[in-house]
Amino acid sequence: MVRVQKHPSIPGLSLIDTGDAVPGMEGFICSYVLQRGKTAIVDVGPSSCIPGLLEGLALLDICPADVDYILTSHIHLDHGGGLAAALGFMPGAKAFVHPNGIRHTERPVKLWEASLRTLGNVAEMYGRPGPVPSDRLVPAEDGIAISLGNTALTVLFTLGHAPHHMSFLDQDGGLLFAGEVCGVRARGVRRPALPPPLYLDQELDSLDRLIALRPSVICYGHYGWEASAGARLRAHRRQLLMWRDIVAEGLDQKYGPEQIAQEIVRRGELSSSFDRLTPLQREREMFFVLNAVVGLIGHLERRPLHVLGQDS
Repeated sequence: MVRVQKHPSIPGLSLIDTGDAVPGMEGFICSYVLQRGKTAIVDVGPSSCIPGLLEGLALLDICPADVDYILTSHIHLDHGGGLAAALGFMPGAKAFVHPNGIRHTERPVKLWEASLRTLGNVAEMYGRPGPVPSDRLVPAEDGIAISLGNTALTVLFTLGHAPHHMSFLDQDGGLLFAGEVCGVRARGVRRPALPPPLYLDQELDSLDRLIALRPSVICYGHYGWEASAGARLRAHRRQLLMWRDIVAEGLDQKYGPEQIAQEIVRRGELSSSFDRLTPLQREREMFFVLNAVVGLIGHLERRPLHVLGQDS
């Protein structure tokens, strides 16, 4: 069942929840719609969720042919995997993608193979991404403004979660579409999203950049919006460093990734949040926690431990 939410105080901002198309991803996958003279969609989601996206647009009385822009925070399947399918229904839309992701969007064979290795059957449920014609793509530039008529969104390169990650800031109201640079806030769970290969220094730099811009409202890639954006960004930065330290301690104790992941759930105060999830949702979350542990291990193995305190 597709659910649509309209922001109570920000005109033209809506959320379309399409996660029911993927078992265990309810309340996790979403797209944002911003109508400000022109219409933009932020993250269309995976291929299997495009029918739900179209249903959500209909509930908002938006014709797909009237969509002007698709803004892709990054090309991972759960954010940009359905881009080709969506554009097939949106003949007037151009898609902004980070330059590092353009070739994998045009020719997604390697993206699909990497997704299968990383996500397994979840990738199959997301659906295989189709190739996007080059004339429908716009390689984004850091700092450019995308005009929506009544306002503009500034493109911000926010690397770390992926080498093709971007966020978007509404120049008028401090509305930040964060993608996954501020981690996950879904179904009562707050956690980092740190798939390998992870470059934590870039992630922290991206967070510092966003904090300095002082946004007021944050829209999470997973999931929903929240006020006090600056406080949330700072809290997430602290959580990143805490997870890093737990992983470093686990490596010192010769723990394996699974044991470290259990320590993170216990010491990172995720246990109570996990208790409210369905068994399948809990399984999905543990998969992502383990993925983050593997990403952090890779980061620590590339970086001498004696300099860890320098970025705290």
